[in-house]
Amino acid sequence: MKYININQELKFKFCQVPRKILYTEPYKSILSPLSQLGYIFILDRLNLSRMNHKVDDYGNIYIFITRKEMGEYLKSSSKTVIKVFKELEKAKLIKQENQGKGKAYKIYVVDIYSEDEEKEKLHITNEKNTNKVLEFLQPNNIDKKYKEQYKTKNYNYKSDRDYSNFDWTSLYPINFKK
Repeated sequence: MKYININQELKFKFCQVPRKILYTEPYKSILSPLSQLGYIFILDRLNLSRMNHKVDDYGNIYIFITRKEMGEYLKSSSKTVIKVFKELEKAKLIKQENQGKGKAYKIYVVDIYSEDEEKEKLHITNEKNTNKVLEFLQPNNIDKKYKEQYKTKNYNYKSDRDYSNFDWTSLYPINFKK
């Protein structure tokens, strides 16, 4: 068995996931993990459509993907695939246009970042939490908090610690001393 080595060039092709669908509402509550994966496949196909100039009269890129193809990608039944597409439409991530019986749907991918780029919060969805985190991360506030703790416990707080005499090798399980 051969492992990836530090000296070799990585040959992976990656699919990207917009953080917005993983961390923010309504996407987080509407989309099942399978629907998120389906959306990733759709975005991957979108890049292929862009390269092949699959655009309508307005310049909007569209993709074609059959239910059967999506079922093979997701390793799911046709009922599950239909549910995935319904969830994606409910979340307003895609818009499907029927091309006729037996033909693949023309699927447009909605630009989820166009409406609210300024309001987007990738990991924190509550404004109060954002302010608390930012306030806590200020160095002065951290020092103040710990100074107060040390004062109440009668500890001497030193902001400038001297580690010059510390034996760093004691942190490792391997014995460096000979």
